[in-house]
Amino acid sequence: MVAATGVLVAAVFYLLNLRVGQKNQALMLKAQEQTLETRKLQFIQGTTQNLLNEEGMKRYGELMNMEWRDYGDFERKYGSDYNLHNYAKRTTIMMNYTMLGACLREKLID
Repeated sequence: MVAATGVLVAAVFYLLNLRVGQKNQALMLKAQEQTLETRKLQFIQGTTQNLLNEEGMKRYGELMNMEWRDYGDFERKYGSDYNLHNYAKRTTIMMNYTMLGACLREKLID
């Protein structure tokens, strides 16, 4: 009788520990999901911050107002060999959009 009661009590404690463990695991998973969502938002904010501020809009406006006749004319006016400042603006914007596009393509962000 005593041995059977001991086994029964041990089984009840085991089941209770399993249940508490499952609850803790579910809470940990939820916390990890929230952390991942927070990191995604921080990444998007950091990436788009350079694009969507006043200075970023000025850079974009300057790039949209560029004019050239052909590729040679473009290179003479805006290429990295002749106009490093414009090249840096262009590349900065393109890299930001490339990063966002890569994250979308890999489904890291919605």
